[in-house]
Amino acid sequence: MPMSYRAITTRIAYIDGRLRNRQDYPSAVDIVRGLSEENTEEVTTRTIQQDIEKMRDRGAPIVYEKHRHGYSTAT
Repeated sequence: MPMSYRAITTRIAYIDGRLRNRQDYPSAVDIVRGLSEENTEEVTTRTIQQDIEKMRDRGAPIVYEKHRHGYSTAT
């Protein structure tokens, strides 16, 4: 079953908020865990990775930092 527009926008807003926070470098697993705890939404890490790719395609300056094992916004 396809996700609702509201679920997708909530997820994107959550990812954006985590990345703008700049206090941690969340991995896809961290984001999945946070969504589950805060919004009771169950998604897969692959869904989060796809969301991040879509955000990048739309110009979001998101990078994966290998040494921190997580995502951040490019500075």
